[in-house]
Amino acid sequence: PKAIVEVAWVSAESARILATSSGALNYVEQKYTLTTWMTDDGGATWTEGRPFTVLLETGQDPDTNSDLQFVDPLHGWFFDNQDATVGGPLLILRTVDGGIHWATISTTPAKGTAPPGALPVSCAKNGMTFINSTTGWVAGGCINAPPLLYVTHDGGLTWSPQAIDCGANCYLDPPHFTSALDGHMTGQLGVELLFVTTDGGKTWRARPNPPATSLD
Repeated sequence: PKAIVEVAWVSAESARILATSSGALNYVEQKYTLTTWMTDDGGATWTEGRPFTVLLETGQDPDTNSDLQFVDPLHGWFFDNQDATVGGPLLILRTVDGGIHWATISTTPAKGTAPPGALPVSCAKNGMTFINSTTGWVAGGCINAPPLLYVTHDGGLTWSPQAIDCGANCYLDPPHFTSALDGHMTGQLGVELLFVTTDGGKTWRARPNPPATSLD
């Protein structure tokens, strides 16, 4: 039996699925195998990608705190944050052939120091968003420090912090875009926060605090 880990919609006709064996869903520290299934004809036919192996270091389920995103039929990323709390290992894998092959392009260990250009060890990472084949963000929060907002311009190979006026203990969710230029990002700092961009994420401006206890 198979278990679906993540699903990404590329378009109305194209979708990508990451699947693993149901035996991997047991919270035991182990290596597990993921396989991509791809359709570009609305699901009439499916192509199987080449399996790849990921180490489940913290005993999380493979479908816990992960994210799969494609910006076109070829370019996609698998964000595997094995523990959403501070101190969990994080892997980012990329495909440039629609999911047939995957390669690990960024690794953040659970402890110690992250490699140059990787996401930091400390702080929680809430998710990932890519706007095209080169530019993307990972957002989150840090204890007694400014929020985590890192940007990449080389497809996820290297990451650098992006300044945003949010204050200490502010937690950000990954941004959402409705066009190449327009996007929004929610956050929390005791109250719900809303930031918008009209320049493709180069700058983010705060909107008046929404009158809500949660935003979706």
